[in-house]
Amino acid sequence: MTAPASASPGSRMTVSATVKNSGAAYASYSDTFLYLSDDQIVDAGDTFLGKVYIPLLTAGSSRTVSTTVTVPSDTRPGTYYLVAVADGARRIAEEDEQNNAGFRSLGVQAGLPPTQPVTPVATLTPVPTTPPPSGTAQPDLVVTGVTGPAAATPGSRVTVSASVRNAGDATASYSYTSFYLSADPTVDAADSYLGRTYTSSLTAGSSRTVSAFVTIPLGTGGGSMYLCALADGTARVVEKDEDNNTGSGSLTIQGSTQPTPSSTLTPVPTTPPPSGTAQPDLVVTGVSAPSSASSGERIALVSTVQNTGSVSASYSYTYFYLSQDTTIDTGDTYLGRIYTSSLAPGASKTVSYSITLPSGTPAGSYHLCVMADGTARVGESHEDNNVASAGITVTGLPLPDLVAVSVTGPATSSPGGIISVQATVRNGGTAPSGETRAGIYLSGDSSITTGDILLGSVSLPGLATGSTTTLSGYVMIPVGVTPASYYLGIIADDTAVVEELDEGNNAACSSGTIAISPGPAGTIEDKVEQAIIRYTNLERINAGLTPFSENPQLSSIARAHSLDMKVRDYFSHYNPDGLDPFERMIAGGYTYWCAAENIACTSYFTQSDVPDEVGRYFVQDMWMKSPGHRENILDTCVTEIGVGVVYESDRSSSPYGFIAAQNFGKPR
Repeated sequence: MTAPASASPGSRMTVSATVKNSGAAYASYSDTFLYLSDDQIVDAGDTFLGKVYIPLLTAGSSRTVSTTVTVPSDTRPGTYYLVAVADGARRIAEEDEQNNAGFRSLGVQAGLPPTQPVTPVATLTPVPTTPPPSGTAQPDLVVTGVTGPAAATPGSRVTVSASVRNAGDATASYSYTSFYLSADPTVDAADSYLGRTYTSSLTAGSSRTVSAFVTIPLGTGGGSMYLCALADGTARVVEKDEDNNTGSGSLTIQGSTQPTPSSTLTPVPTTPPPSGTAQPDLVVTGVSAPSSASSGERIALVSTVQNTGSVSASYSYTYFYLSQDTTIDTGDTYLGRIYTSSLAPGASKTVSYSITLPSGTPAGSYHLCVMADGTARVGESHEDNNVASAGITVTGLPLPDLVAVSVTGPATSSPGGIISVQATVRNGGTAPSGETRAGIYLSGDSSITTGDILLGSVSLPGLATGSTTTLSGYVMIPVGVTPASYYLGIIADDTAVVEELDEGNNAACSSGTIAISPGPAGTIEDKVEQAIIRYTNLERINAGLTPFSENPQLSSIARAHSLDMKVRDYFSHYNPDGLDPFERMIAGGYTYWCAAENIACTSYFTQSDVPDEVGRYFVQDMWMKSPGHRENILDTCVTEIGVGVVYESDRSSSPYGFIAAQNFGKPR
């Protein structure tokens, strides 16, 4: 990372980070997240500064990217850390998820000048950023529900959903819902950040359900945990109540590093008490559970632990196992543990523990075994009476089977091109399937795997047994793809959210290839225009909208306005003659049902920079971060786009650098 050594509250500065793919396969596009932290570790108390797009990285390749961030105006002077987290949204499954962060120190001092001029962005409907006066109507974002799988294993990827409601009396602008893994239903600095998802604006009283694919951190201990959702996780929305943004749902962590039970059930205390000394004696006096359950089913196990000794027993942990007999040994399956408070002589404690029978457990007869003082921390008069059990019959679990039948797409495209893909998926299993996604891939051969180039994904709805669905969606060919012939592929449930009878039939390959050819040659302005259109359409695709069609007439009108701003030295939607965007469109011969315009300029780049990065910056780092511009890009009324870009090298001009205009319309 590189950044200034010091800055002042409210100042803007440029931060650069170099991201390397140290793995052995392609890394699809991702976002590097930037935080301001008082230490070298990102947690819930840190300040999110922004993100920067990282294009596809081949194995062993690196990419250095830069972006402009603002030090929050209320930051107190002191020493901080700028932390960059590669793949901050955790959209890429990696070989090692623990080495994604880098940092450098930053001294925040009062009174320092800004490090660079503010980049101007214009909108026809500016939104004030200062908090409203007291008593003014305000939004209030609350999480009304969190859902996810009942159980998961460390390192697995799962879907977590949250219902976010605006309980206030004013519209809430777009925000980000953050997800955490916690030992309790509240979010604090000790919890594990899992990722975040975009939540569009909400009118007063309205709700929206959002989802994210997240990874359970490796090394997470087994037992009961909570999936927590934090509405407006980056605190960008000023709310009526900032203390009610959290909701949670329970999650059982399976398959963690489990304690190895004693093979003889005669653990010896490290310091045995003298002979004849009074001691406690913990005994499991009762175990109850359902007589039968399916593999993967969640059940309640109730057990009673009694102290039959003559003195009090300190706190302990009661352990639960699935065994083929009534004794516990190293071949049994650890299910979890629960805290058992201290017990006076003769006292009992009954506890209920929710367990999940491991998926894939063969059908048959088993025993649910309960071990009092499973860590042997209590010295007892008898150590060989700590186990009791209850019989249970495990039945086979009906499962779905998602089968990828076919995938089709265009015969040609180019790096950065947006293509339409269609696919068919069937559920050939014995149970309905839950909602998941299907990944769309680009492969050099006809064997489609998750190691191929991920282009994007489409939602795969739940399917009844024997039913078939046809999927369609738009994806972008990565800019860095080498021109050649490729196969299009689909993998149903490529993130392994749905447990299936057969995981080996989820992929399908196109019957023919798609020829990826270099795009047309042109000036850097031409290439920036195409990059702006590309990333604008990518934002619409990510929002579930149809991409824009490029209209040459709108592009000519947009180029004329950008050039006019350069030549006559102004930056506005209105030209010096008083014509607004809509009058200029009509004057240019474009008649419409609805229309809009975005403009922006930046001196951050020169003509020697990569055009794709310039276009991405205009869309993702400028327009999409401004509510008015974002609404134009995601407007469902307009269907066409035209973009005009010019470059002004004279730094005495205002504006100078790259000047861009986007015109949107729906033709009559």
